[in-house]
Formats: sequence, C-alpha cells, structure tokens
Amino acid sequence: MRPLTIILLIVIVGIVGFFGYSIWKNKSANPASQPSVAKTDVVKTEKQFFKLKVNSKSVYVNDKEIILDSPVLEIDGRTMVPIKFLLDFLKAENLQYDKKTEEITFELNIPANKGTTLGTETTMPSADTLLTEKIKNDIKRVAGISSTYYTIDTMESDGKNIFIWLNLAMEPKDFTDVQKWTDSLANEVSNIFESKNDVSVIATRKEPGSETKKTFGTSKFSASSGKIEFSQKK
Repeated sequence: MRPLTIILLIVIVGIVGFFGYSIWKNKSANPASQPSVAKTDVVKTEKQFFKLKVNSKSVYVNDKEIILDSPVLEIDGRTMVPIKFLLDFLKAENLQYDKKTEEITFELNIPANKGTTLGTETTMPSADTLLTEKIKNDIKRVAGISSTYYTIDTMESDGKNIFIWLNLAMEPKDFTDVQKWTDSLANEVSNIFESKNDVSVIATRKEPGSETKKTFGTSKFSASSGKIEFSQKK
C-alpha cells in the first residue's frame, strides 16, 4: 500500500473518531436545555443520515446518492472512507498535499465553545448535566423549607458554577436576615452537588408594582475552600 494511502486512512480514522465521540457526548447529556450565565451564540445542529456499503463507491446521505472516487474499504475490522468525501461534506478549506513530505493539511470550521477539542476530552461539562430536572426539584425541595421568606426565581449554571436567584417575600430588616437565608441555602445546595461545584445564592426582591429587582446580597459557597462568603449589595 502506498504511503499516501496510509496517511489518508489514518486521517480518516481520526476525523471519524472525533466526530463520533462528540456526537456520543452530546447524546449522553440531558436533552433539556438551561439558560447559560455566559451569553453565547446558540449552535444549531441537524442530524444527517449516512448509509455506506463496503467495497461500494455509493454513499447515501439522507437517501441522496453520492458517488465516490474510490470505494469504501474494510481493513483490519475498520471501515475506511475516502477522505475527499468527508472533507467535501464537512466543507474543509485550504486542503493541501505536500508531495515531498506526503503530508495533508486542511482547515475545518468547528464551533469554539462546544466543550470538546481534538486530542482532549470534554473541557467543560454541559450545564444540563448539573441542573437536571431531578437536581432542580431537589433544590426547590430544600428551598421550600424557608418558603415563608423567599421563593426561587431563577436557577442557572455555566457547567461548573450554580447560580440561584431568590425573590424575597418581604423587605428584610437588615442584611443579617438576608445572610441567614442565603448562607443556609448555599450550604444545602452545595451538599446536593457533594461540594464539588461553586454555588451562589443571590437575594433579590421585586419592587412593588414594578418589574425592577433590588439585590440585597449574595452567599457564595466555594468548592475549593469549602467555605461560604457573604457579600452585601452596597
């Protein structure tokens, strides 16, 4: 087998493995989406159906036939697809081949905030894996003990940190009461996450007859120190 062919097959296996791993990780996450603290662009995805047959030049994408230059091969139990088909389908750019070094280079436009990079595992877990419906219900259950003083307004996560906004039932007399409520909830929620994630509980209250919110203070549980710090709104 020619050296160029071997290089092409190695690159194909790497690309297929990468995209297959990314798809598997996405499927493993909870399908329910949560609002993200960091405002980023939403990446839309669309499923594509592929059908290939070993020793055939025909590949079907969403039942549309595409004729390859070379057939699909099976070598040592691995299915090999000509790299040109994958690169054309993925809209690769600047495809170049160096005859002297027999190296192939190309560029792919991959969303920067997907949490997965070539050669590494997921660098940032999806927020959905933290704030699942079960976890949210557990947090509401814990907060329900103090329902006389506040209700949960919003819960969000950026994949590592949990943020909980409270809507106070009444104007607090002083910040001591606010800290007592937020510290307690931050501690209870940190136990739900086994103290592995930072938890911030923010006390707010809607002004009567208005949608404007007034912030009174925040209790933050730090997973690294295991302590809770309270900061009042000045």
